[in-house]
Amino acid sequence: MRQLKFLTALCVVAGAALWMVSTATAGTGHFVDNASTPVGCVVSVSGQTGSIECSGKVAGYGSNDPVRVFIVISTQAGCSTSGNPDIPGQRNFVSSELSPDSGGNIVFGPTTTNEVEGSVSCHGNQLAFISSTGTLSLYNCTSGSPTFRINKKTGLQEQTNTACTLEDTASF
Repeated sequence: MRQLKFLTALCVVAGAALWMVSTATAGTGHFVDNASTPVGCVVSVSGQTGSIECSGKVAGYGSNDPVRVFIVISTQAGCSTSGNPDIPGQRNFVSSELSPDSGGNIVFGPTTTNEVEGSVSCHGNQLAFISSTGTLSLYNCTSGSPTFRINKKTGLQEQTNTACTLEDTASF
């Protein structure tokens, strides 16, 4: 009986140690926001079209970590009619898949190959709107990309792909 308890305790300790090692080696990304690489977005709206382009840096991945990273822009955006103060609801613009460089970083923005952007095109007498404030969310996905739906109870959008993990957020 004592040997069984000892072996059980040994297995628990070994399992915990293995989990800690695997957690320490698998990088978790985070936004880097400092003077040299501030996280931010620029909005441009003209009549029926609008766009948003974001730039910044993500760090924290090992150089050999095979990760599938996506950045999502969440902001108020859409089309409205002239004179109608009701601005459309929340929009999520999902980037293409981004991969860390050899240093485990991702630099993104309009002057890089890693573009994080979105756009709105309106028809008729509607005018485009994109808010200049919102959130950037960093997702690591084992398959697919982040997908969103409106929660009928809360009215808020939620990410529904269970293969994607939220790693960090940054406000702009």
